[in-house]
Amino acid sequence: MPRPGRAREHRVAFLDLRSSASLNTLLGVSTVLEIESAIRELPEGDFWKLAHWFDDLKDTAWSEQMQSDSASGRLDFLFEEAAAARASGQTKPWPAQA
Repeated sequence: MPRPGRAREHRVAFLDLRSSASLNTLLGVSTVLEIESAIRELPEGDFWKLAHWFDDLKDTAWSEQMQSDSASGRLDFLFEEAAAARASGQTKPWPAQA
């Protein structure tokens, strides 16, 4: 999981649709059902490239949302809850001490 403020390690997986039969498969799709159908028809290598690309896209969106939420103060309540739990003795040492 990427951490805000740190450089992400990117798994670059480009679909080179200019030289791939996948271009014909993906042209003209506009609905989710059409996209799902087109993805099922992709050659295996292109399927996995798309899967890695989509994972990176989701990771980036999640990281940007977390950074935005943190900067706006939407996550401050978590720090407040943790501080209150620690102050009232509700927390345990981590990692657990043997």
